[in-house]
Amino acid sequence: MALFSAPSFWRQPFLRLALAVGFVLPQAIAFAQPSSAPTNSGLPEETLVGFTTQIGDGLATKIQNSTCPEAVTLLDKIKEASSKAPDQESLVGKILLDVKTNPKLKEIILQKVSAPLLNKLLECNMVPLDLVGPS
Repeated sequence: MALFSAPSFWRQPFLRLALAVGFVLPQAIAFAQPSSAPTNSGLPEETLVGFTTQIGDGLATKIQNSTCPEAVTLLDKIKEASSKAPDQESLVGKILLDVKTNPKLKEIILQKVSAPLLNKLLECNMVPLDLVGPS
């Protein structure tokens, strides 16, 4: 028996998130062409790569070091934040918009976060086996 069982409303969305982040998106991004458009933040791409790497490392560390209940809370906060558009007037909002629109920056985040996220989902029994099997 698991020490922590995620509520049923978490299970299906996390499975979709895990599949998208861990398996589908990295392959899609690998085939995407790099963006040559100007950045939203006005920062040079090498600076954005540094910021994006720091963001990915920080999020990956936070996921890896969290307990299962903390992981649920963290994912709750991420879900809340995703329903709000970033402030496009702030530098952070502009950087987040760059991450959303630039395949190279997306790939950095995915490489940093996908493995720790999938490991945490499996560790905390947030992937129900009945949804993984044949349909």
